[in-house]
Amino acid sequence: LVLVEPLDFEAIPFYNLTVAASDRGLPQRSATVPVLITVRDVNDNPPVFTRAEYRTAVSESAPPGTELLRVVAHDADSGPRGHVRYTISSGDQHGLFQLHESTGALCLARPLDREAQALHALVVQATDVPGGHFALVPVAIEVKDVNDNKPYFPVEVLSASMRENLPPGTLVTTLRAVDADTGVFGELRKKVGEPSVAEGRDAFTVNSSSGELRSRLTFDYERAKAFQLLVRATDAGNASATVTVRVLVTGEDEYDPIFLSPSFNFEVPEGARRGQSIGRVLATDEDEGADGVVLYS
Repeated sequence: LVLVEPLDFEAIPFYNLTVAASDRGLPQRSATVPVLITVRDVNDNPPVFTRAEYRTAVSESAPPGTELLRVVAHDADSGPRGHVRYTISSGDQHGLFQLHESTGALCLARPLDREAQALHALVVQATDVPGGHFALVPVAIEVKDVNDNKPYFPVEVLSASMRENLPPGTLVTTLRAVDADTGVFGELRKKVGEPSVAEGRDAFTVNSSSGELRSRLTFDYERAKAFQLLVRATDAGNASATVTVRVLVTGEDEYDPIFLSPSFNFEVPEGARRGQSIGRVLATDEDEGADGVVLYS
């Protein structure tokens, strides 16, 4: 009995033949015997995953032990040759995930942080135990953000300045708060709190999204030289941060100096010596600061 075609255990595991023997006499006589051929399996098939890739999403607040998904691979070989063992081949440098080698259940081993890494790309390997055949499949895990970070301003006190006589709506400064969360959880609303001086109560407005701080009045350096106000940034979860803004008003040279008298008359003694004081002329300037300093010549 000679094999003339290759056998495949996975297609036909056994053959039930009948072999006949006959003589050449007259009358011809014959006999038959059953022949059972059992095909013995060998490890000739690699594992095959049921899907070309796996994707899932998980909240960054999910605790360790949370099952994310199950990978499934089949091996057409029978018995122990068809047993598949699962391992993480690459993509888990920090040991954040755990894969059950028999069931293919992928679980969290450690908490995830959306702000540190938003997408984890793993490669899972399925290996048949005795023969070493294997298959690979990519697994993508998206980390969903939660509102777990509070906003903050980079500085506690921000100083800015603007010249007097500028029109209302002039940009004073832009306030930038930081929130490590993304999406709606990272969007901040900003507003002006109560200023510390009565004159500045309605002096400024802030754009709630861009943080642009603009004047609402025309300032006069001679009337108010500084304002202090509190700006608050609030996220979607009502967590907030504040910054103190000090706005200094700088003066302009608006006024000419004016002598206190249209003319000055002094008497000089006949014997006055060089450098002797003979009188004082006096002028004033309504500007304040350096612009109000009067020089004589």
